[in-house]
Amino acid sequence: MKPISNKYTRSLLPNYFKKIGIGVVASSIIALLSAKPFISDASEEIKDFAFLAILNFIILGIFLFAWSANKIEDEMTLQIRLKAVLASFIFIIAYAFMYPFISFFIFGDNDFELSIQQAILTMLIVFIMTHRMMLKGMNNEK
Repeated sequence: MKPISNKYTRSLLPNYFKKIGIGVVASSIIALLSAKPFISDASEEIKDFAFLAILNFIILGIFLFAWSANKIEDEMTLQIRLKAVLASFIFIIAYAFMYPFISFFIFGDNDFELSIQQAILTMLIVFIMTHRMMLKGMNNEK
């Protein structure tokens, strides 16, 4: 199939953003591991802030990776991307409904809050996994 260039592919980030996203995730994980000894004696608010800041950078890196275009982007890959977004959206809706039950009945925890970072991170990971599996299935069919 020939590559397409339309308003949908222009809304994706260029392919080199995959490498930038991986770099942001890797540097965030390194920052998390290297900052642990320095903030071990800090207050609880500073620990929470540092963790959320690093988690947000990890989410940003995964977002850059997920929304960058493939080297060859055609109608089929755009359709696969759309199906993967739909699957991740359906998964996170089901996860949000099931989270309180799982939390209470399996773990015995009364904390029913699903943080926005947890929801976004889960949705991005499910998107990447389904997108990659569908692309592999498409390549195996050729």
